[in-house]
Amino acid sequence: MRAAGLTLLIGMLFLCSCGAGRVPEPLPTYTPYPTYTPYPTPELKVITVLVKVVVTATHAPQAATATQPPPTSTPVPAPETPNATPEPTQPLAPTPTATLAPDSEPRRVRDLSLEQERAGVVVRISGVAFTPIETVREYPGMADLLREWTAEGVQTVGVIGVEVYNSSGRVISVEPARGTVIVGNEEVRTSAWLSDDVGGQFAPGETKEGGVTFGLKETAAQRVRGVQYRVPPPYDRIQGPLADEGYEFTMQFE
Repeated sequence: MRAAGLTLLIGMLFLCSCGAGRVPEPLPTYTPYPTYTPYPTPELKVITVLVKVVVTATHAPQAATATQPPPTSTPVPAPETPNATPEPTQPLAPTPTATLAPDSEPRRVRDLSLEQERAGVVVRISGVAFTPIETVREYPGMADLLREWTAEGVQTVGVIGVEVYNSSGRVISVEPARGTVIVGNEEVRTSAWLSDDVGGQFAPGETKEGGVTFGLKETAAQRVRGVQYRVPPPYDRIQGPLADEGYEFTMQFE
């Protein structure tokens, strides 16, 4: 999609003696060209912010903390208290569980495990997230990337976590970032620019993983009830489409 770097080629001229007894001239000394640092590309896509971070933080179990056993000591007997009445034991209050109630949480996240196969190419959906565009703009570099969407009146940024695997024995192309999304009465195309590189040509056994991004103008993040995601079928650049139908995923929020 965009050039990832710049390749520099430095050639050296070698001089050799052509006559007998001729002393070869010393090679000139070249100062190395300064190392080029590529301009930072928007690799911190919205998927990194919303799916890989939010979904993982929401559903990943917390690691257990290792504790050292206390040093052994000789127990000291407690003094006897005549007619001591034991205090009643207070039951432990259950830890409140975070829920995603409709219309109460500006961000909506759903962890998923959906999978479809067409012509040997498997597309998996790992999660979907919706966040107000004002929240996304607060992350470094996001304000400039979302400037056009802000001017167009987009109020919600959606991201679908996608993994594509070519299980066939041939080179096949598929474009998850050039699909369509339907939320309520609103149908939009996904943004190839703001999405991760999860499409293009796939060699046999190749896998790509990332996020597909889209913007909603009519639906607030907390009011999303479901989303339908459609991807064109895999294709060969010579033969054309390799399946009669594409991929279609329906995801609902509880």
